[in-house]
Amino acid sequence: MVYSERRLGLAQQRLASLLLELTTESIDRLDSSVKTLDSSVGSLSSLTRKLVRSSKLLEYLTAIVVLAALGTASVSLLPSNPYYLLAIIAVFVALFIIWRRARKELPKI
Repeated sequence: MVYSERRLGLAQQRLASLLLELTTESIDRLDSSVKTLDSSVGSLSSLTRKLVRSSKLLEYLTAIVVLAALGTASVSLLPSNPYYLLAIIAVFVALFIIWRRARKELPKI
């Protein structure tokens, strides 16, 4: 009976040792996965920030191109109708507003 209890105790110790080793390996794998995920999230965050910045910049540059086209059309039509002078002034006002807004918003991104 003592021999069986001793074998049972040794088997329990071996089982506890194997479970502890398995738990340690699982924790190490989980830690590695968390580090990989953290790295991926940081990279994705940086990429998203760059994408938002370039999108805003593209938005402002598109507005400038449209207003420049309107200004050019107004200048070319000015000899036929003097009211196009108001359109030219409006284009310069809009360009100034866009420039001010871009100076405020783009450095924040």
